Amino acid sequence: MLHVRRDVDGKISVAGMVSDSGGDPALAEWVLAQLRIRVLDATIVWEDAMRGAPPLVLEDLQFGLDNSGRRHRFGLSALPPAELSARLDLRGEVYGDMHEALERYSGSLYLELDRADLAGWKPWIDYPVYLPRGHGGLRLWATLDEGAGKLTTDLALADLRIRLGDKLPALDLTSLRGRLRGEYSADA
Repeated sequence: MLHVRRDVDGKISVAGMVSDSGGDPALAEWVLAQLRIRVLDATIVWEDAMRGAPPLVLEDLQFGLDNSGRRHRFGLSALPPAELSARLDLRGEVYGDMHEALERYSGSLYLELDRADLAGWKPWIDYPVYLPRGHGGLRLWATLDEGAGKLTTDLALADLRIRLGDKLPALDLTSLRGRLRGEYSADA
């Protein structure tokens, strides 16, 4: 079992080793210098004192990272608590240099989450909308291109309560299915 913790000051510790929130990139540089990293059949406990969230236990975690120069491919699969969702799957391929700002990175990301209690994830995720209730699944594809990108999300949700803006009324929906697409730019 591996414990990962973020303290109230934002410092992250992994198995008791504390990162320097002052920007020392030594650990990240070491990780990106490795050609291949694999973590198999692990249990991770995420404790986030900064958010005041309860511990999140991810079991049967499988993680892979392959680095080749500026190209970084990764995959993560894990079982959250059954009341939160089925297995989650996150994959991506990112091109960039450790010393570049995030908006200079390019690549693609994929996230799949089924049988999720969306409101149940709120202690660990900030949603851009009011979302006190909702269940279902989603698949999300994102492309990044030096400060711009595209996002596509397939949704199959039920028993949803959502408010899309502070001045808008909340919507109670029996079900919501479909595809959402959007583009973004760091300059916008």
